[in-house]
This record gives sequence, C-alpha cells and structure tokens, in this order.
Amino acid sequence: MPTILRSQSRSAYQIVDALMRRDVVVRVVANSRSALDALDALGVRALTAGRNQGFGAAINQAARNVEHWDWLLVLNDDVVVEPAALDEIMAGLANEQASIVYVGGEPTRRLPDRRSAFLQTAMLSKVVARRTAPRVGEGTYSSFSAVLIARRAWDAVDGFDERMPFSYEDADFVRRAVAAGNGHARVASTAFRHTQSVSTGRHVDTVLPVSVASARVYLDTWCGHPWLNTLVLMGGLVARCLAAPVSKAPFRRHLVGIRRSFGAALRPALFVDRLPDYERVGL
Repeated sequence: MPTILRSQSRSAYQIVDALMRRDVVVRVVANSRSALDALDALGVRALTAGRNQGFGAAINQAARNVEHWDWLLVLNDDVVVEPAALDEIMAGLANEQASIVYVGGEPTRRLPDRRSAFLQTAMLSKVVARRTAPRVGEGTYSSFSAVLIARRAWDAVDGFDERMPFSYEDADFVRRAVAAGNGHARVASTAFRHTQSVSTGRHVDTVLPVSVASARVYLDTWCGHPWLNTLVLMGGLVARCLAAPVSKAPFRRHLVGIRRSFGAALRPALFVDRLPDYERVGL
C-alpha cells in the first residue's frame, strides 16, 4: 500500500490493523518523509525509497520485500476496509481462476487509447463519458484502488512498468498480464470502499506533466506512432487551456502545468521521475 500524505497516516494505520488481524503480511511504502514519520509515530514500520517514486514503483518495492506470497493485495491509502467482507474474499481465493481480481468497486473501463488519452488530457472525459459501462473482459480494466494479483500474473510481467508513474500503469499491467494468458474478474464485495479523499488539483503544475509523460509512454507502447501520440496529447493540452479557467485547480498553477506538459508530450523521459515533493507544501 503506497501512501504519501501525512494526513492519510491514520487511515493507513487502520487498514494495516484490519489486515494484520487476519494474518495478512502488510507492506506500507511511504513516498514522503512526513508520511514515514507519521506512520512511525503510530507504530507502523514502512518501506521507503526516500522520494516520491510513484504508485507502480512503490508496489514493486513492496512485492520485492516479501519473498514468498501467492496473492498480492494492492490498496490505495484512502480505502475503508470492511473486515467481514474481507474474510469472504480471502476464503474464496483458493478456488479463484482469474489472476487479477478487482475488489474495490471501481467501474469497468475500456482500455485507454488515443481518443481516451485526448479526452482525459483535455478534461473532457466526464463530459463525453459512455452511458453504459462495459463488462469485464477483453479490452477492459478497472482502476487498481483495491485489486488482488496472483503471483503467476505478477511473475509473468515482472511487476509494474515504472515509466508510467502517474497514469495508465494499471491498464498497462492488465494488458501485459492478459497477453501472457492471465484472466481478470470482478468480485461483488463491500470489503473495500474507495473514499477518493486526496486531490491532486492543487499540485497540477507538477502532477500534470508527469501524467502526460506517462500517457505518452503508454500510447507509444500500445498504439505505436510516437509522433501521432505527441500531436494527440498536445491537442488535448490546447483544449485544456479553454477549460482551465473553470476547473477547481488554481488557475496560475494550472497554466504552468499545461506549459510544462507540452515538453512532457515531446520528451516524456525527462518528466516521468518529476513527481511532486509534497514535503514542501506541509501536508
């Protein structure tokens, strides 16, 4: 479970407590010094890379830290755990055929492509959202706020691609795992409820360029034609300029983020390791 904000340390502690009571081996990865100190004060020993390394890299670090495991439970630090429902899920794992099991109640989505990347970059995804969600199957995935991954799937793809630290790392993982012969499924459960309590809007000047860089890497990997991917993302950024004045993010920071993101669309390798240092804003 990656965590980065000091304000989320109490939530992380409650999740750790609920899981350890069920003999689950827990690894919390602190992506900031403040989170590490806050967790230590609560008696939670956390791993850290000494920086904000992103979601996928944090999960990779945690998985490497435990030698023997059959299932990896990936959690956001802002989920609420319902112990009784968790017991039901764990009891059913012995007979589970799928290698990726969504347990967080996140909607099923179609795998990202150039169209969806443009809409997300332009902040138009919700405006033109499809009215009916697709069923879990080929060409779909769900966000990894709460997901179980079998060891066979993890080993088949060697974990998350750390070149996508902020966007599409979960979709990329699913695509590679399915291509390697692994199935994915959804479990109707109330074990985990995603509160989505953390907003990145106030850090749009640093988060947006990393998101665009991640999107460019994803599109290059799965869609080819890097020059076309660059144009798609830049078109999305131009459209975003029109929407920025009415977004919730601070306007000046938003414009700075958009300006930097043009560079990220052109040269993503220069931006994928520039995740924000939340320590500077006292969170």
